[in-house]
Amino acid sequence: MHFVDGHTLRIMVGDISKCATFNEMGMVDRRNNLPDYQWELLKFFAQGHGKIDWSMRSASRKHKKRKEDLSKRLRDYFKIADEPFLPDGNGWIARFGVEDKA
Repeated sequence: MHFVDGHTLRIMVGDISKCATFNEMGMVDRRNNLPDYQWELLKFFAQGHGKIDWSMRSASRKHKKRKEDLSKRLRDYFKIADEPFLPDGNGWIARFGVEDKA
C-alpha cells in the first residue's frame, strides 16, 4: 500500500491494484468528513515504513488504542482474520508494506 495523496491509498495485492479513499475504507470523522485518527495512524505507519515505536518524535500513548481500532478497521475492510500489526521492540510493525509516497 502507498499513499497517493492525503486522502487516497493505492492498494496492490499481486497483479491487482486498487485505489481507495479514507471514506471508502470507513476512516472518516463524521463531524467534519475529514480523515479520522485511524487514517492518520495509518499514515504515521507509512511515514515510518510500516513501523511505529515509542522513540519516534510524534509517538503518543493514544496510539495503543488507536492501533487496536485501526487493526479492526483493516481486518473488516480486507476481510482478514489475522492481526495486521505485530509487536516489535518498543512498538509495532505492519505485516504489510505501507509507504507515504505523497
